[in-house]
Amino acid sequence: MLPQEGGDLTCEGYPYKYLYPRFFFCHMLCLVLLIPAQRSFCNYSIDLALVLDGSGSVTPQWGLVEQFAVEAIESFNVSSSAAHIAITEFSSGEPPAWVICPYPRPPAGCGLMDDKAALITMAKSMFNAGYGTAIGAGITVGQGALYSGALARPASQAAKVLLVLTDGNNNFPPDPVAAAQAARAAGTVIYVLGVGHKFNQTQLQAIASEPTSEHLYMADDFTGLLAALHNVTAHLCASWHCVDNSVCLQGPPGAHMVPLDVCRASCPRPHSLSHPLAEALPTPHAE
Repeated sequence: MLPQEGGDLTCEGYPYKYLYPRFFFCHMLCLVLLIPAQRSFCNYSIDLALVLDGSGSVTPQWGLVEQFAVEAIESFNVSSSAAHIAITEFSSGEPPAWVICPYPRPPAGCGLMDDKAALITMAKSMFNAGYGTAIGAGITVGQGALYSGALARPASQAAKVLLVLTDGNNNFPPDPVAAAQAARAAGTVIYVLGVGHKFNQTQLQAIASEPTSEHLYMADDFTGLLAALHNVTAHLCASWHCVDNSVCLQGPPGAHMVPLDVCRASCPRPHSLSHPLAEALPTPHAE
């Protein structure tokens, strides 16, 4: 949000009064203290592609898109055993969509990465392509990143998730609904975040996984991106199950998953905490 002389500013729902010289300090205080406090954290095996709208309408807000990408990366335990993440940008330029790579491009190509620092560096220096909106191309390339490359894992070993961000209506082939249907048929879960008031809500509903109430989120403008992202990760990172009658493990949402407090209450006393992604449950003291 651009500062004006006096007035109200909200930082992800937290209002504060400010004068222009204080804007930078207040904004940085929000980024350092308030946003991390709302952040959910996913600590399980997931292959995630961020599919970001790089069309011309996004250009004036590109810094906020970069901030969105950084916050998304920070919400996951990016490591060899947990989250692998790819960043995909789409527009109607040439090519219409691509997986963003570190430069120079590594010999093996690019896609999913398990190096959080490298991903954040990339997210902070993304090139905004401009032109039109090619959501279908973004979904197709993002889906390809989830299933190809050195760090792509079988669906049986890692959840496959696309997080699509757009502010507009698709105006370039391929058909985004058909691309989404193909991705979902392959086992990918698609979350969609629509920004502003120019996107086609019917189209986004057809792209998102069911139920859309849990996979389609809206933000009135780009200043609300992080609040919407926190709603996405709150859903992605809130599911647990008891393994071997000993540990609660986090995992993707599903019928057999429960909130952490329910898992803690139902999981028997731990006898082994060897799993690298386990939450250690305290052993009760003897009566």
